[in-house]
Amino acid sequence: MESLLASARTGESDLGRPSAREGAAERHLVGVLEVAADGQAAREAGHADAVAKAVDSIQSHSTSHPVSFAQRGALAALKGDQQPLADMREEFDMRRNYMYDRVTKIPNITAVRPQGAFYILVNISQLGLSSQNFADRLLSKANVAVIPGAAFGDDRTVRLSYATSLDVIKKGMDRFQDFCRTL
Repeated sequence: MESLLASARTGESDLGRPSAREGAAERHLVGVLEVAADGQAAREAGHADAVAKAVDSIQSHSTSHPVSFAQRGALAALKGDQQPLADMREEFDMRRNYMYDRVTKIPNITAVRPQGAFYILVNISQLGLSSQNFADRLLSKANVAVIPGAAFGDDRTVRLSYATSLDVIKKGMDRFQDFCRTL
């Protein structure tokens, strides 16, 4: 425990005496925070629960927000020229429509046109495979990766992403369609 405290680095520690150890964790909280910012070392070193909880709380809150430069970037994006955003939205709409049209033309496959994000959940239940089995076979036989719907609580679906170029989407959809026709 002594090696984690700031005083140990300066040689000023007297933690060898039992009376000095009493309450040491509370007195040396700053040193503990410097050395054990993730809270784990403080807990392992036997510090008081209150100190460990404080260290853990500080660490969790210090990493659960965007860093300052990302905040400045977000502000610039909100206040700046909005045309790139409109262009991106138009591009994603085009990709979404292309993928949705291709998916809905495949026999025994259904999908709902997404209203947001850049994913399409495809219902594969009529093909008789679990989403994991479908995803594994699609990857091994057609070299196309999808996310099994079981990960989202619906084993009847797989998730396709259109967050890539239209050329990649076209190639992937060709392979996806060919694979589905073999089932």
